[in-house]
Parts: sequence; C-alpha cells; structure tokens
Amino acid sequence: QDGEFQVSDIARILKISKSRASETLRELSGLGVLSSRTLGRSSLYRFSSSDFAKALRNSLDSETTFIKNIEDEVVIETRWLKPVSIVHFGSSLRGISPSGDIDFFVIHKGKIKKERVYESVAKLSAKFGIHVSIILMEAGEFIKKSRKGDEFALNVMSGKLVRGKDMEELVWH
Repeated sequence: QDGEFQVSDIARILKISKSRASETLRELSGLGVLSSRTLGRSSLYRFSSSDFAKALRNSLDSETTFIKNIEDEVVIETRWLKPVSIVHFGSSLRGISPSGDIDFFVIHKGKIKKERVYESVAKLSAKFGIHVSIILMEAGEFIKKSRKGDEFALNVMSGKLVRGKDMEELVWH
C-alpha cells in the first residue's frame, strides 16, 4: 500500500502492540526498507525508494498475486461441486514456503466424486508447483461440528473466505 503510516496504524492493522510495531518499524527503517519522518510527536513510515525496498515490495506483491491466482483456479476447479463456501486456511495465509502447501476447505451440498477432486488437486499442484490441498465437507456436517466447538471447524472459520457464503452466517443463521 502506498502512503505513510503512523505506528498506531500499523499496530491496528497487524493487531500487535504499539511498542512491537514501533520496534519493528525502526528495524525496517534501519535496514533501508522504510523511510521515516517526524511530524510533531509522531513518526510516519513509508516504503523507501531504495532498490532493496523496491525488490522486497515486488516480492510481496508477487506472492500475493500468486496466492490469488491459486485461489481463483480452485474456484474454477471446484465449480462442479456447487460449493456453499470455499475457504483458504492454514499457514499459507501467512506466506508460502517452498516445502509448504496451500489448504482450501470446500463446503458443499450433496454427493461428490472423490476421484474428480483428486484429479483437481493433482492438476493444481502441477500447475503451481506447490501442493494444493482441498478438503471437502458437507454443509450440514460442518454446521454441526462448528456448533459443537470442533477445533478444526473453528480453525477453518478463521480462514479467508475465497467464494460463497460467510462462515459465521452459515453456522449461526
């Protein structure tokens, strides 16, 4: 994102303490990733114009685009399921590692052909060079598990909704 941010803005966006945000922003400024200026009693931060900062920013933008492309392809590949919701969840929400995977949870209604899902997983994994995992659950079962406080279901609910009905609305309304 372009523009300048105060420490309190970053702390709020990242849901961390102001002291942690301030410390991290100072470190990034010291590394040349950010530049800062003082306005009154506040420090304002922005990406610096250094080559390193530009490369880092492009890398972050590339990963975001890469993940978005995978999400879009999962939507296409699972269209035949007529999904109620598709959720991207797990560690890949914080970034992708070379040995990692990217997890999707698809809530559906009705019968499925698991072989077709396996084919989609293989196709997506080959196309993107990272293991793509698609976990399926029938809507009624997911609602029941969520209402009982099932740890996995609640973890999925905290994921990123890619397509479909909002998870809270699905479970509680």
